[in-house]
Amino acid sequence: AIEGFVVDKLREEIGTGDLAAEVYDALQARISRKLEALGAIRQRLPREIADLAAEGKKLVLGLKGAGGSGDRLLGARIEEVGAELEAAELRLAEVEREIAKLETARATQEWVSAVLKDFDAIWNVMTDENRGRLVRALVARVNVDESSGDIEITLVDPEAGLPGEDAPQDRGEHEEELCGQSATLAM
Repeated sequence: AIEGFVVDKLREEIGTGDLAAEVYDALQARISRKLEALGAIRQRLPREIADLAAEGKKLVLGLKGAGGSGDRLLGARIEEVGAELEAAELRLAEVEREIAKLETARATQEWVSAVLKDFDAIWNVMTDENRGRLVRALVARVNVDESSGDIEITLVDPEAGLPGEDAPQDRGEHEEELCGQSATLAM
């Protein structure tokens, strides 16, 4: 019953404006900006990692002739460089994961946009799995006030968080979190 209500409200929202274009444009711009920033970091980190590795190698070679307090100083610096190298490698792996998540978000967003352009025809032939995927991509949550019978549907806000940007929100007693960050739209 609630599922049918949600789909009917989605149809209304899609029919009253160009939701597909709005969602596509907003997400495309955000994903592109984020990918550009991450791409710059990804390009810089391998050089930083190589420089730190080279510095570490020189320091280790310098240990052979240092002796005494020089050994202690070089040992401390080797540890610092090792920690910096590890942090840079971890950051590079993190950036790669974030880029992969954004590319997945871009593909999902392109799929959603295409479906929204001909919602009724496509909805009628979609599998239950793909219907669920579409609803999760569009609907952030559904609040049901059992005492009054009111249902509030909150659509995903394309200007809100992208994958990995925000922690999940807490769930209320009668609130089902369906997808990402959101902003309530009048329905």
